[in-house]
Amino acid sequence: MTEQTGFRRLNLCHVNCKAASPTLVVAALFECFEVTMRKPVAGQYMRGWDAAASIAVAVGLLIVLSCPTQAEPGGIEIDAKAGTVRIPAKVLKQNVYEQLKGAIEYIACAPGGKQYEALFVCPVDPQELYQGLKQIGLNPGKPAKEDGASYQLPQGGKLRITIEWKPDGALKSVPVEDFVLDVKTGKAMPAMDWAFTGSRMAVNPETGKTILQASVVMNLIALHHLDATVLIQNPLEDGRDDNRYKVNLKALPEEGTEVVMVFSRVGDSADIATEGLVRIHWFIQGRVQGVGFRAYTELNAKRSGIRGWVRNLENGQVELMAEGPAEAMATFQAKVRKGPRGSAVEKVEEGQPDRKEILGEFEIRQ
Repeated sequence: MTEQTGFRRLNLCHVNCKAASPTLVVAALFECFEVTMRKPVAGQYMRGWDAAASIAVAVGLLIVLSCPTQAEPGGIEIDAKAGTVRIPAKVLKQNVYEQLKGAIEYIACAPGGKQYEALFVCPVDPQELYQGLKQIGLNPGKPAKEDGASYQLPQGGKLRITIEWKPDGALKSVPVEDFVLDVKTGKAMPAMDWAFTGSRMAVNPETGKTILQASVVMNLIALHHLDATVLIQNPLEDGRDDNRYKVNLKALPEEGTEVVMVFSRVGDSADIATEGLVRIHWFIQGRVQGVGFRAYTELNAKRSGIRGWVRNLENGQVELMAEGPAEAMATFQAKVRKGPRGSAVEKVEEGQPDRKEILGEFEIRQ
């Protein structure tokens, strides 16, 4: 991102309704202020960003009030009992700007948000999504904040995010973290509980009522902590680095693929965290070591979007912990019971799964 990029986009907007949407103007303003307010001294950056956000949102509100806008269609499915919210989404074009070198700052945005730095665009009203997340029992918290020597990580109701689609007619469900590469580790982000920070509020000068800043800026889920207007923030301290993440093109579906983004509440009960998913803990006996059984299991898990792990035990058995949607898990379990060529599964003992363990991208453990 460069200062020239932000001002060039703002210039293209001409700050009028005919040349660009209000949200595009706001996005351009954010880019300008994000660069010009950047400070090297600890604590100054966040305060600079806060000032930039306030100015951009204020100007954006004036634009929104003076230009006719259309709310995006709903499409939000809320299941309060299961603790899930489902919204439509589409895979965005990646590497729009070569100078970004694949860097991304957002998981998702609504139309008009920073789509060139996000993985998915979701045709939903941020206010509707905000209310939907509250309906499944999530309480909005506070975005990350830096104050001098102290730093407050994002706070709020915990949730997990998965992506569902049917690449070959069969349902595939993958943790959203699989589509993000950590530049420092070279691996996918670890599976985690995201923070429902709830965006910040702005005052509509005409009505005196408060509105979500996310409804002006149109960014929904941020990988970094610099944008306090989003509904959901990355809870990790790694989010302090806005250049920490890149898109995992090997895992991300192709541009334009229509998917469903699923938000699942994580509560005090461990069962709530995986409600709607099937989790197994198996001990597999027979000729299952030295025959490629673990590699076979990993391959089939990744094909079905199953998360978890597999490992050999000293007693000759193979231990498996796996989790995924019921339909995908049924197919996966049948494959595991069959085993690869040269193997022979004689018995499967079902253990009690540890539901407190957060399962990430399927892996072979030593």
